[in-house]
Amino acid sequence: AMLSPGPQLVFGIAPPGTGKTAVVSHLLNLYPGHCLVFCCAALPVVLGVGRIANFLGVPYAFVKGRRVIPSWACGRGLGHHVDLPAGEILPAMTAVESLKYAVVKLNLERKKKRLAEKKRLRNLHNLKRNPRMYLLC
Repeated sequence: AMLSPGPQLVFGIAPPGTGKTAVVSHLLNLYPGHCLVFCCAALPVVLGVGRIANFLGVPYAFVKGRRVIPSWACGRGLGHHVDLPAGEILPAMTAVESLKYAVVKLNLERKKKRLAEKKRLRNLHNLKRNPRMYLLC
């Protein structure tokens, strides 16, 4: 069932101390093209999953209410994103769409700045990445 296309639900129940939290971040390595939404009522467990994802270099974002806060693994300077109502210039966007838009926009600006630098300074690594894991509490 895990290999079928589309959203999948993995519901894990096991006794304490069996490594459920540690397995969550490693699931993304098994399915490289997928995103993961982790939901748990205990904030320390959610923070533990974030710490493991940070150690593995997996870009993740915290979701609290209608606010999405990307981690530094996604790139610095992304800020937090909330649902935006329709304006005169931009259409209505959800927080996730707003984050993805900001990642694309900042990567294009990064490329312009990088090409304007001298050749020896072009190895500036300020790449923004979309989160592969969303942590909900």
